[in-house]
Amino acid sequence: MQKQNVSGFGVIEIIIGIIVVAAIIMGGIYIYNSNKQSPSTNPQADTPTQQTQSSQDPNEGYIVVSEWGVRLKPTAATADTLYTVSDNKLYLTTAVYLEKTNGDCKADGSTGQLVRGVAGYDYNWFGSKIEENSSAIKIGDYYYLWQPTDAPCTEPTQANIEIMNQYGPALEELARSVESVPAQ
Repeated sequence: MQKQNVSGFGVIEIIIGIIVVAAIIMGGIYIYNSNKQSPSTNPQADTPTQQTQSSQDPNEGYIVVSEWGVRLKPTAATADTLYTVSDNKLYLTTAVYLEKTNGDCKADGSTGQLVRGVAGYDYNWFGSKIEENSSAIKIGDYYYLWQPTDAPCTEPTQANIEIMNQYGPALEELARSVESVPAQ
């Protein structure tokens, strides 16, 4: 009978090795996470000798329309603004406005719209060039122009007309605050 040449690791040794490596990795992750402190929990963050850079979001307090690379500065009346982007139109409404009109004044153009177009764009289908309008705001290659609605909401009731007269100017002010999103 010949003697078998047995060499290498057995299954038990491999399993024990995997367990040891996993325990070391988990311990390292735990130590890393427990030593990582946020600025609010770092007791030295408030000391005047420590200098830290502010990482405040430059778009904080703005409505960012990422599809267009612009932002709008809401006021108290437009802080709850909802919008829908459709090609070259940004339809605006507010949650309160929508609620007061029982859902009739959606962000679908019934409250007005911010139109975007390059030079030569006919913004009202009557041959009017967007760049010729004195109210148009130029940002980069695009002009932005607020167009109020012709008919308030989908149901032009007297109540909706009165609400539109209240919120329309606020939405127009919001639209006229359009500016480029700052580079980060």
